[in-house]
Amino acid sequence: MDPTLTIHALLVAAFLTFLWLTFRPRLAGMTRLRQRAVILATPYVVLLFMLVSPTVFSAFIETVTRLDAALLAFCIILGAGASSVICVELVRTVVAKTRGWDDRLHFSVVGVSWLVFAVVQSIFVYLGRESLQPLHRS
Repeated sequence: MDPTLTIHALLVAAFLTFLWLTFRPRLAGMTRLRQRAVILATPYVVLLFMLVSPTVFSAFIETVTRLDAALLAFCIILGAGASSVICVELVRTVVAKTRGWDDRLHFSVVGVSWLVFAVVQSIFVYLGRESLQPLHRS
């Protein structure tokens, strides 16, 4: 087996183990709506983790530089939403004061973090694509 694929597989396995150990004990205490949000967001976050791992990052960057703007915007919005669901759940795992939140407050925080993540990701994608443009013109 190729060493880079082995490293990639080990990184993905470590990430999946981390998610399982973090969220498994908390799933029983979550409302159905939060459980569904985590279940829907996790595969997308795992896919992104696999794409940006060091073994395939250069191919991922090459693909992103050639994506159509509408598709890229869709990917950013979807990625920001999935990331915000996972990040808010991780914060709620660590910070004891957040355990008493109801779903309304929880998803309000998810919505605000979704907006922040989407703006930050858009700025960085724009800056990254602009910095790579001179390389593709020559």
